[in-house]
Amino acid sequence: MSTKFMFFDTSNDGHHFYYNWTAIQGVREKEPDAVCCYATTSMEPEQAKSLAEAGISMMLMDPEPPRLPAVLGRTVMLYRLIRYCRKHGYRKLHLLYLDCLLIPLLLVWPLLLGLHCTATMHWYPTRRSKQRALSFFLGLGVIRQLIVHGEYTKRYTVERVRSSGKGAVESILYPQLHPQHANPEQDAEMKLRWGAAGPGPYLLAFGGTRYDKGLDLLLQAFAKVEEPCTLVIAGKEEHFTRKDIEAWKERLPSHCHVVTELGYIADEAVSSYFDSSDLIVLPYRRMFTGQSGPLTEAVVRNKLVIGPDHGEVGFTIEHYQLGLVFRSEDVDDLAGQITYALRHRAELAEKINANQNHYRQLIQPQFFMDKYGKTLGT
Repeated sequence: MSTKFMFFDTSNDGHHFYYNWTAIQGVREKEPDAVCCYATTSMEPEQAKSLAEAGISMMLMDPEPPRLPAVLGRTVMLYRLIRYCRKHGYRKLHLLYLDCLLIPLLLVWPLLLGLHCTATMHWYPTRRSKQRALSFFLGLGVIRQLIVHGEYTKRYTVERVRSSGKGAVESILYPQLHPQHANPEQDAEMKLRWGAAGPGPYLLAFGGTRYDKGLDLLLQAFAKVEEPCTLVIAGKEEHFTRKDIEAWKERLPSHCHVVTELGYIADEAVSSYFDSSDLIVLPYRRMFTGQSGPLTEAVVRNKLVIGPDHGEVGFTIEHYQLGLVFRSEDVDDLAGQITYALRHRAELAEKINANQNHYRQLIQPQFFMDKYGKTLGT
């Protein structure tokens, strides 16, 4: 009799879909006869087509009601999902994004008894209530297998959950999943656009302007950089706004320039941002404990990375020798590392080239799929 797997994520935007599709494919490769279903709240036609071609069924769930608190909305979704699993014979349930489900799961966990529940956690929780919930689930074996992305997070988690816990923690390196679109014409147009704002070298701060990503810290540090360069800020406008950035720009010395490109960035344009940049800067705060997509994108293209000496990002950069680290949230140290990198770009590029090539092999999608399948398919 075929094993039936249910995979669930509350979000299905491009980034989530690439990851989830690849993870489920890994299970299907290990267990070709398995019946796999992907449950989420929205689905684009091309995503549905990819699932169908891979032999993966889908289930669309009602999103969180807008007037209901997020925790309660997700609790309702979990309740409906578990009922569906029981009714339709899905004995294995994998939560693809446990991070936002720890508290809702506390309210429905007895319903999981009899189901084989596993999960992926992208960040170690900073809230005490979530830490206790995680310890509870692993300690009782409610979550039988927890996947995290990196040895740092694995060790950190194991040290903080009950020593007698029944749930196992497995590390799988975050893969390079974003499609690469070589587009020389787009690269040239981008360099021309940036060049109108300021000269190279070009530093890239890529991604949404959330508080935990430390854009304010970067701009404070940028004012102290001693070499001429241009900082490119690209991504979704979130906590920090265009108005905030414009105010910070007024305090910069004349040799430091900023290009602001806020908003949605299409998949086919992402590659050009990284290909056209010289340095990738990750100014994340200490509260940012997970892995970084821009770090992966940078390594794939052999770009020098500057990131914090904290969390999974810091561990990855230092352990695999992929770039430079600065003392997290230390503006002066970040400015010093950027200045050093600008002055020694060629030397540093040669030094990290072999290390980045090695790490790139470890984050290939097939390696990720094999390990995901082996972890969940046993």
